[in-house]
Amino acid sequence: MNKKILLTMILGMFLLLPIVSAESIGTFKQGTTLNITNYCRDGGCTGITLVSIKYPDGTTSQINEAMIMNGQTGYYEFSDTAQIGTYYFTTTGSNGITNTDSFEISGGNIAFFIIAFILFFGITFYGIKIKHEWVTLIGCFGLLILGIYTSFNGVDSFKNSLTDIISYVTIAIGLGVGFEALRKITYY
Repeated sequence: MNKKILLTMILGMFLLLPIVSAESIGTFKQGTTLNITNYCRDGGCTGITLVSIKYPDGTTSQINEAMIMNGQTGYYEFSDTAQIGTYYFTTTGSNGITNTDSFEISGGNIAFFIIAFILFFGITFYGIKIKHEWVTLIGCFGLLILGIYTSFNGVDSFKNSLTDIISYVTIAIGLGVGFEALRKITYY
C-alpha cells in the first residue's frame, strides 16, 4: 500500500512541474535584439511593467519600465543577449498580477567550433609529426585560446559538464604539448 502512495506522489510531482515552471517565449541567437512579450490574461489590465531580467550567470538587472502595449500584449525591445543560456524576466500587470517567463539564447556557431577544433588539433599534431616545434607551439596557442573560450562560454548553445570536460582536455593538451615544444626550442 505504501508503495502505491509513494508512486502516486512521485507521478504527481512530475505532472505539476510544467505548471510551476516559467513559460518560454522562444529561443533566439546570441547578440540579436528581441521583443520580450507578455500577455495580460485579465481583461482589466491596461499595462504591463517589465520589472527585472535574470541573466544566465545569475545576475539580475532591475528594469522597471512600462512595456509597449498592443491590445492585451506588452512588448519590450531587449538587446543585451551576449550570454548563452536561459534568461528569466518578471512582469507585473496593472492589475497587480506578477508573472515570470523565460527565453533562451543560443550561440548558433557550432560550425566555427568544429572547424577551430580540427584546425588547431591538426596544426598541433602536424607540428609533432614533422618535428617542427614552432608549428606545434602555434597549434598549442590556438588550443589554449579555444579551450579557455569554451570553458567560459560553452560550445554553441551547450554549456554543461561535457563542454567543460572538452575545454579542460583541450587546455591540458595545449599546455602539455606546448611546454614540451618550448622545452625543445629552449634546450636544443
